[in-house]
Amino acid sequence: MSEFFQEPGDKVRIPFPAGQWCEVKPELTQGDQDYIITQLASANGKPTGEVQNLGSIWLLERTILAWSFPLPVTRENISNLKQKYRGRILDTINRLNEEAREFSKNS
Repeated sequence: MSEFFQEPGDKVRIPFPAGQWCEVKPELTQGDQDYIITQLASANGKPTGEVQNLGSIWLLERTILAWSFPLPVTRENISNLKQKYRGRILDTINRLNEEAREFSKNS
């Protein structure tokens, strides 16, 4: 992992029961953030706090790199993933990105 730049192989593994797992990016790239904002804006006009959860599918699409489930990582499969897995993935993504933002707040 580079000190200053994200590398293609950077990932965080989220373990699930029965040996299942999901690998996600350790933080969003600027391209990821721009993509999600653009999708929100085109779906609802200006993004607001009221549509905060609307962007979850785009966030998951941009951050899930791989998983051990029997189906491929696709938008449809992400959307159909049970909440107990999706919620844990989203919680981890949010925690990782908050940790990344803490650096700028403390600098």
